[in-house]
Amino acid sequence: MPINKSRVSYTIDLKEDLKQIPRKDRKKAAKKIADLIRNQILDYTAEARTPVQGGEYASSLKNKKYKEFKRKNKKSTRADLRLRESMMRSLRSKVNGSKITIEIKGSKKDVAKASGHNKGDYNGGVKRQFLPDDSKGESLKNPIQKKIKSILETYQVDDAPPIFLAYAEEERRKKAEEQESEEVNDG
Repeated sequence: MPINKSRVSYTIDLKEDLKQIPRKDRKKAAKKIADLIRNQILDYTAEARTPVQGGEYASSLKNKKYKEFKRKNKKSTRADLRLRESMMRSLRSKVNGSKITIEIKGSKKDVAKASGHNKGDYNGGVKRQFLPDDSKGESLKNPIQKKIKSILETYQVDDAPPIFLAYAEEERRKKAEEQESEEVNDG
């Protein structure tokens, strides 16, 4: 979805990746990845960095009064998007089949602020991009993509085409049962 003032979201479709995972584990893998993406976005922004590949993030606060205000309120004097906590606290992840959507599900004000930060039309044109804009083909940074791949690999049975996954899973189950049976007979 494109990022605009009424909706701020990013959707990633893992359809092809999930085909390499047994059906019984796909939902669990997708949920784990959704949680990872949300947490990575929160971690990156807490460090005043963008999680978006090639994205922009102005980490310094140019307005001295605002910086002093944050200091007095015991907040970070870097641009971590957490002055009142509501915008980043409303960041949600949801799984719908093979699609994972990360979005701001807060008040209209939080959605408008999130849109402005991502597009650079909020707070004097300062861009602090924390969600990729899928309408522009943007994606998450490589270290996050590697973590996603690592999760997918933990669930993969093998590199066989999806048609053979059920067969491969059944064969592994049979071998495990045979080994158990041999251990019992040897014992």
